[in-house]
Amino acid sequence: MRPDGSDVRKITDSVGYSGGASWSPDGRWLVYAADRGRYPAGAGIYATASDGSGSPRRITTMPSTSTGQELPRFSPDGKRLVFDEGREIATTDPDQPTIEQLALFTVRFDGSSLRRITAWEINGQDADWSPDGRRLVFAGRPAENGNIQDVMLADEDGGHLRLLTQGDGISGDGDSFRYQESFNPAWAPDGSRIVFARAAYTPADGFVIGLKTIRPNSTSQTWLAQDEAHQPDWGRILLRH
Repeated sequence: MRPDGSDVRKITDSVGYSGGASWSPDGRWLVYAADRGRYPAGAGIYATASDGSGSPRRITTMPSTSTGQELPRFSPDGKRLVFDEGREIATTDPDQPTIEQLALFTVRFDGSSLRRITAWEINGQDADWSPDGRRLVFAGRPAENGNIQDVMLADEDGGHLRLLTQGDGISGDGDSFRYQESFNPAWAPDGSRIVFARAAYTPADGFVIGLKTIRPNSTSQTWLAQDEAHQPDWGRILLRH
């Protein structure tokens, strides 16, 4: 639809599940996760012309060892995609016999050169490309953080992986309980800052979720809003104050 809510058009044909769509840089394509009504055989990443014409074009086929492929995002040059893939692995905990792990994959728009770029143990998800296409920002759950997410950076091939935010995780019990995590990162159009959602709980403030920005070198972390906001993105023009 248009930004004012007009011209709403149906793009996919409602056969099975489809979701998590994003635009190609030139506006000609939408990529999304779908199963075409045939899960798991039909599950993968698909593309459809943004005007709804033509048939869906399949880009990936989900492996039988995985549980889903989600949130595809185009590189700035429109040649590659990054997406999440999930799997379940067995544990030795009788109370939790399996756990889900997530990893980031990249693939060319034509379906070639598929590769995993983060370790399953990192639980990388919801990635966004830097404007120059050389790096990715994403939410991850490093082993030392347990189930707590932090914003992470890596080169487009997964190299030079590092934490951008450093949450406090979960600590305490009862009246001393505390929690903090960061997720939903998105890169500014000029590459100068990254916006992300931050959620925290403290006995003094209760539960707070809002938006912060940070520089790619981990400095100048700044609040934008503390009003239940999440899943942010930038416009094409970054206004400076």
